[in-house]
Amino acid sequence: MLEIAKEAKVKAIVNSAAASALGRMMVRYFKIMVLKLLILQENKNKLKYLYMKVLLQFLIKQTKIFYLLWKKITSEFNVTIFFDAIAGSFTGQFLSRIPNTSIAYVYGLLSGSDASISPRDLIFKNQTVKGF
Repeated sequence: MLEIAKEAKVKAIVNSAAASALGRMMVRYFKIMVLKLLILQENKNKLKYLYMKVLLQFLIKQTKIFYLLWKKITSEFNVTIFFDAIAGSFTGQFLSRIPNTSIAYVYGLLSGSDASISPRDLIFKNQTVKGF
């Protein structure tokens, strides 16, 4: 994941399910590489000790405010890479609110549902979804 971000020469990415073992590793590695890691995570207590120079943004509920805020944040940091462990309808809902030409790398299925993405985003926003 770090290599993907480095190859894309991005300054920030988004990761979901950051309190997992993989999520915690990502926080450490991305901090070393001075990349910003915007994290979607419900359990902020597990990540308390990882604040340091990494931007952590915890938002608990999937509401209109959640998505409006994320649209603003991802635009501000020009986030075009999203590592998604959740899948389901969340993938498409989140992808539609990040900048054009973004790529979602789906690496988990925590929602238990197939990912749902709008063809509008794939065609008109030139977005991509890849399995990881």
